[in-house]
Amino acid sequence: MTIEELKVEAAKLGYVLVKKPQPKEKFLLCICGRNNHTTWYNYIGDNVKFVCNHCGRSASGKTDREARHNWNEMIKTIREDGHDSCNN
Repeated sequence: MTIEELKVEAAKLGYVLVKKPQPKEKFLLCICGRNNHTTWYNYIGDNVKFVCNHCGRSASGKTDREARHNWNEMIKTIREDGHDSCNN
């Protein structure tokens, strides 16, 4: 049975198939050692931005999940390089 067939059968019985929510990715500490950040929402451009309140580093994305992932990738890249090449 395919997913589409399963959806049709569920609809016949009055059910709706919903995907389970994915767990949130853990927010990594900033390179400056602080975990104090501000979340900025731009409703016009549908953007979410995380900004470190201490050093000003930031990462953004279209959703909260994407912005959090981009933040973590930025921090991992800086740690792997061993120097701060992404200072905003």
